Amino acid sequence: MTGFVSILKDELASYLIFRRASGVKLIKEEGYLRSFDRFLCIKGAVEKDIDEATVAKWINVADVMSPTKRNRYNAIKMFADYVRPLGISITMPEKLKTNSSYTPYLFNDDEMQRIFTAADNFEFRRFETDAYVQTPVLLRILFGCGLRLGEALRLKWSDVDLEKGTIRILEAKNEKQRLVPMHQSMTDILVKYKNHANKSKNSSMLLFPNRYGDVRSQNGVLQWFRKLLHDAEIVYIKQRAHERGPCWHCLRHQFALESYTAAEAMGMPFMDFVPYLSTYLGHNGIMETDKYLRANFVMYKKEQQKISEYTKHLFPEVTQYE
Repeated sequence: MTGFVSILKDELASYLIFRRASGVKLIKEEGYLRSFDRFLCIKGAVEKDIDEATVAKWINVADVMSPTKRNRYNAIKMFADYVRPLGISITMPEKLKTNSSYTPYLFNDDEMQRIFTAADNFEFRRFETDAYVQTPVLLRILFGCGLRLGEALRLKWSDVDLEKGTIRILEAKNEKQRLVPMHQSMTDILVKYKNHANKSKNSSMLLFPNRYGDVRSQNGVLQWFRKLLHDAEIVYIKQRAHERGPCWHCLRHQFALESYTAAEAMGMPFMDFVPYLSTYLGHNGIMETDKYLRANFVMYKKEQQKISEYTKHLFPEVTQYE
């Protein structure tokens, strides 16, 4: 029993069998196809050829985020490719127009200081014995280096050059491997952290392993950040259903903010600065970084003292911890 009910029920069922035979996990994709099937049934479709307007209406039928719309589009496009040799035409919209609805939460100076204090006094579940040591360092490396959370959690000591003050990112989004220079304050923190963790004998070990020595899950450390916000007394009330609110990724945007205001204080033009930041963050190109920055600074702007040495002060200093 397939559960499909529309005019395309047989084709949808055979498509799922075909996809499963290819060894593909179909949890989300199957959900989209079943939604499309119900939509066609409700609309009373009696012809197997589906026009562009119908597909577009289904993609946008619900108040969903842009990534979900893209997933819906891709799921139906693959199905459309499958049924085309069968003489069935499903016309896709020429181009899916979506705008990122993600708005980062940018912390003010007082909030960041409270978060640092909460991290330095962090206590978590009893079995998470390393959480109190890892949390303040993870917080600072995300804030001070602008790394993605997944990049930080996969870091090994062999990726960190404490003499040169650099971090090598090998597993990155868009396959953008890069070398990340650190502020001296961040290097000093990692020296202390490595000595405390006693990991100097094994360079292949992770910086932030779980209790089994494996890479920590992002979902697991999300709980850490929620506790940091609670301890720092930072309360956020969602205004829309799909808002993410404060999260680890906001620290990457915070890094971009701190770096941009430092460059601006030096009198560096916006478009002269973007290529530097684009390379540092591992973006696909300067257009991605340009959008990234503009999304931030239409909301938030602060004054910062002019500084003279570009390489020394471009990236944010991180506060020491004991």
